[in-house]
Amino acid sequence: MAYDQSHAEGVLDGLRTALKRCTAYEGGVPARTTARTTTAPDAGDDAVAFTPRPQGDDADAFVVVRSGATVVLFRTASGTGSPAEVPQELITAQLRKLQA
Repeated sequence: MAYDQSHAEGVLDGLRTALKRCTAYEGGVPARTTARTTTAPDAGDDAVAFTPRPQGDDADAFVVVRSGATVVLFRTASGTGSPAEVPQELITAQLRKLQA
C-alpha cells in the first residue's frame, strides 16, 4: 500500500496502539479471537508483528513493514498445529524487490 510518508508512519503507529488496547474480540465466526503482539523482524524502516488466534484454531502470523511511504503486509498460517511464522527470508526478498 502506498501512502504519503506521514500517513505510512501513522498506519504502523495506529496498529501498535490498537494491539495494545485490543487483545481479544467476540462475534463473527469463530466466536472469539485473541490477539497478541510478537517480535517484529528487523526490516524496512519500521515493523509490527502480531498473531490473531481464533478459539481452538492455529495461529496465523502477520508482519506489517513500512519502507519509506510504502506499507507491506505479510501473512502466513502453519496449518500444522504449531505456531505460524513469516520467514525472514521472504520479508527480505520482497523488500529488496520493492526498493529496487
